[in-house]
Amino acid sequence: MANVFVKLCVVESTGGYEKLVIKLYNIAVHRAHPNRVYAFAKACNHFAKTDKLDAKLLEKYAEFIAKNDEVIEYIVSQKQEELKELRAVERNLNDEVHANKCRLHKVTRKAREYIEKQIEFAKKQLEQIRQDIEDIINSDSDLKEKSKLLTSYKGVGRKTAGILLIEVPELGRLDNKE
Repeated sequence: MANVFVKLCVVESTGGYEKLVIKLYNIAVHRAHPNRVYAFAKACNHFAKTDKLDAKLLEKYAEFIAKNDEVIEYIVSQKQEELKELRAVERNLNDEVHANKCRLHKVTRKAREYIEKQIEFAKKQLEQIRQDIEDIINSDSDLKEKSKLLTSYKGVGRKTAGILLIEVPELGRLDNKE
């Protein structure tokens, strides 16, 4: 694939094994549900079943979904994968802190002490996770540059920039039409 320009890669769901290969090339990916591909094949009168013919069918399917603005995801780098995992933990801790704060006024004094300790511990973990996220972003020149650009906008701080870089990995990859 070194000398081939690939705009979109279509793969059938195979339990995540496709991530290992696609991640190396940093390209847009559409993980096609087998039933949708099968329905598309029927609509195209494609009934032969060989690997070569299946590849041609997936190529037609890719052209079709690219024209029709189907959902395309980006399989991301190892650092972005780590950022996504940290973001998920951050979100869970935020939810935990919120739930515990709501619980505080409904419990006895002794239970309140434990809940307050849980909140304090979760807040410390949140600080550490946010620092880890910032460290990872700063260790990657591409992410660091994107973060710098995002924070140059009024109202966008480091935390918001980090969330955008994690939740919207296609930032900076799309052209004006996309």
